[in-house]
Amino acid sequence: MRKIANTCVNAYDYVIFDAPPINTVADAQILSSYTDGVILVARSGSTTIDELNLSAEALQRVEGNLCGVVLNDMEMKSAKYFYRYKYAYRYGYESKYSYSDKKEDKT
Repeated sequence: MRKIANTCVNAYDYVIFDAPPINTVADAQILSSYTDGVILVARSGSTTIDELNLSAEALQRVEGNLCGVVLNDMEMKSAKYFYRYKYAYRYGYESKYSYSDKKEDKT
């Protein structure tokens, strides 16, 4: 498995390995030690927090680099989340900062 991983890494800029569930089969744990990072995929309504924690602990045991989690198969109609994207043709920077030397009177 290490030979295949090294061959792919040397031949391509990005290599993505799809592995079986990390808590069920040891293949994903072994493969994670040959990669730069791991992204866990969790199924909405199916994967539990305990399963995600076990997956993260399994990666730590083999010194795998957990880069993030993808939440898959989420029912968007019933979700209370939204996403907004805005694009503008101008650039700018705005910063607001305030400081006060006054001590509050708590009497």
